[in-house]
Amino acid sequence: MNLSKILYWLSTILVAALFTFSAKMALEATPQYMEMWKGFGYPDYLPAIIGPLKAFAVIGLLIPRTSFLKHWVYSGMAFDLLLAILAHNALGHDLTLQISGMVLLFISYFLYMNKMEFKALF
Repeated sequence: MNLSKILYWLSTILVAALFTFSAKMALEATPQYMEMWKGFGYPDYLPAIIGPLKAFAVIGLLIPRTSFLKHWVYSGMAFDLLLAILAHNALGHDLTLQISGMVLLFISYFLYMNKMEFKALF
């Protein structure tokens, strides 16, 4: 295994772990999580939608095959992390986890694109 494959899988597994933790929190909807969620001004029903979507995104990310779906997974995760950065920044929270997740996602995507060798997406 060469270095780029190791870095790809390491960054991908770390992003998957971050999103698995986030999906678990959304699916459990503990009172502490819902209080934080209300602080953002989002509706109460949104974690019930976002939780399963994040879980499906983790599955799509970890499937080793090249597919058009994987590009949508990467873009959805990027939008989720961008919105998390903006929401947490608006409330003055620490952004270390969100920015680290975004950097790892970009590394994973860049290495994924190199691994694809620019094959057709369809």
